[in-house]
Parts: sequence; C-alpha cells; structure tokens
Amino acid sequence: MNLSATARCYLEGDAKDSFSPRRILICYEVPLDVILRDERLTMVCKPKGDMRFLRYSHEPASTQLNSVQWELMPKVRRVKKEYRRFYGLTMEVEGRSPYEYVRCSTHKEHKKYDDHKELLLNIDLRTEGVESCHMVIGPIPRYVELRSKPELRRMSWSVRGYGDLDFYMYDVVDGSLEFLIRVPRGLGFRTMVRIEGRVRRGFEFLDLVMSINGVRINPEYRVLAYLEDIMM
Repeated sequence: MNLSATARCYLEGDAKDSFSPRRILICYEVPLDVILRDERLTMVCKPKGDMRFLRYSHEPASTQLNSVQWELMPKVRRVKKEYRRFYGLTMEVEGRSPYEYVRCSTHKEHKKYDDHKELLLNIDLRTEGVESCHMVIGPIPRYVELRSKPELRRMSWSVRGYGDLDFYMYDVVDGSLEFLIRVPRGLGFRTMVRIEGRVRRGFEFLDLVMSINGVRINPEYRVLAYLEDIMM
C-alpha cells in the first residue's frame, strides 16, 4: 500500500525572511509496509494494528515526503498595519482533487488591557460533490467563550475526569463561517474542528473526515495532520 494523498498547509506568521512556524507538527498514519527514510521523522506511538504514527517537524522551505507536501503561502498580506501569513489545507487522492475542503485564515489578537486572548477564524466552505456534510467543533471547556456567524448548535456532555464539555455543530452549506474564541490569559486548550461527509466518485462513495487541525481520509488512504497549540 502506498500513500498517494497530498496535504498542503499554510501557516500564519510574521513577514520576516527567517519566518519559522512555532511547534508545527504533521503526523502521518503510515502503513507498516511503507518504508520512510528521513532524519526529521520520529515515532510518536507504538504500532497499533497495521498502522504507525510518525511525527515530522517542518522547516519553512518547501519539502516533500512520500507524496505528502508542505509549503508556506508565497504571499504576505498586510492587515491592520500588520504583516501576516495565512494558511489553508487541501487534499488530493491518487492525483485527483475531489474538491477543496477548506480554506481558512486566522490571526491572534491580543488586547492590551484585557484579561483574555482571542483567536478569530474565517472559513470558506464548498460542498460540491459532498452529501450530508456537517461540522463538529469540540470539545471546548466551559471557561472558553465561542461566538460564531452563523450561530452553531451547542451540545453538552459531562465527561469523567474532565467535567462539563461543550461541542458545537454546523450543517455545512456553501459560504463562509466565522467564529471568535476567547480564552482567559494563562489558560489554553486544544480542540478539533472537523468536517464529516460523503463524496460521490463515479458509482462509489468515499467517507471523508476533514479538520482545520487535521486531515484524515478513510478507509484506504489515511493521513492525519494537525496544528499544535493553536491558542498559545
């Protein structure tokens, strides 16, 4: 089995030539019979079944590893007197791109006299070729405030060892989604923003799971990518 998926990620940062993303990791869920040789690859967990997880720390320069590519967005934009880079995420399977799942821009905004830190996410969605598609955001601790346009449906669960956690759902339609996350200073959290749906390819259906923090394609070609500590 060969990995034939391609993931491209664009990360936000300053406009300096020495730009280097902070703690950006991409994990590959790689079949055991695929041999990968790269000094920057490290094992992050023991093999489970026929798969193993590998971690790859990327440099700003474009690089390629077993058909999985990483590169920074070539353009730097000026937003409110600040220079920022933006990131997006796309996947191709077997050299074909069923559709572009998500493009998003993000920036961190720190208010000078506020006790909170904020993260604003803008996501453009296209549902061409996708059936029964929806987005799930969570888990989100109760001390985190989330506002969105359009409004998301909130669901709550009590999880042993974690307390009360909130999940938010959104029925995906073509258009944009914006949400603001506010976290008290000194605290942080990690969450997953995931899109689930079905794509028709000819007479076959392929279950898709896509996230801003990561990408996974089931069942045959599996690649998991995520951004670490986005709220730090």
